[in-house]
Amino acid sequence: MNSQNAGNAITLRIQSDAAGSCDDGQTLVPLRWTVGCGAVGMEDLAQGGFAVYPNPTDGLLYLSLGDAAPGIVRVRVMDMSGRTVIEQSLNITSGATNSIDMQPLQNGQYMVQVATSDWTRVQRVQVTR
Repeated sequence: MNSQNAGNAITLRIQSDAAGSCDDGQTLVPLRWTVGCGAVGMEDLAQGGFAVYPNPTDGLLYLSLGDAAPGIVRVRVMDMSGRTVIEQSLNITSGATNSIDMQPLQNGQYMVQVATSDWTRVQRVQVTR
């Protein structure tokens, strides 16, 4: 597994519920693993986060809200100076994946902000061609 950041950092999060134990490996329920590389910033979908992939992207960026409540969400893509370069509303259905066309953007780092009626989250995305 290669890292895409200057610090060569790879993040691994292991999550279990009260019925399982990461300590002794004797869990009776499956453990869910979320893996993110460096500044990718993968959020835990079960806690109302979102995932964007592939990261880095060369065009279409896919957005998944996991089990978050369906409805209208506001998506903003900002350059690193905070200027909004893409803004759109998406009608999210439960478990669906939506896409954002990043093709018009130049190579570089961007922040993707997703806002629902309950929360606002931001993740960093890299555009490379």
